[in-house]
Amino acid sequence: MSKEKKKIALIGATGLTGNAFLQLALENGHTVKALVRQPSKITMQHANLEWIVGDVLNIADVEKVINGCEIVVSLFGQVKNSPKDLQTKGTTNLVEAMQKLGIRKIISLS
Repeated sequence: MSKEKKKIALIGATGLTGNAFLQLALENGHTVKALVRQPSKITMQHANLEWIVGDVLNIADVEKVINGCEIVVSLFGQVKNSPKDLQTKGTTNLVEAMQKLGIRKIISLS
């Protein structure tokens, strides 16, 4: 990761990859706003971490988590009982919100 500190919007923070990325980002001094569907999955608190309860399928929730961030990191994926179009609709919401808010950088892994 860059030595320059960033404000990162993280989608998928409670998954295996998302949790590993979250820890690394915080260890490197970045500020993270993380979107979580199920508050019961929140296992970490940190001064540079803000949890936003919501869903990537809800554009207002996506806008809330990415507002004020410089980079979007998308690590959400299909889990048991996820809608078949989760990746398509969630990614569409991310791109639309980024365009609306003028955010131009995204890292995505699915």
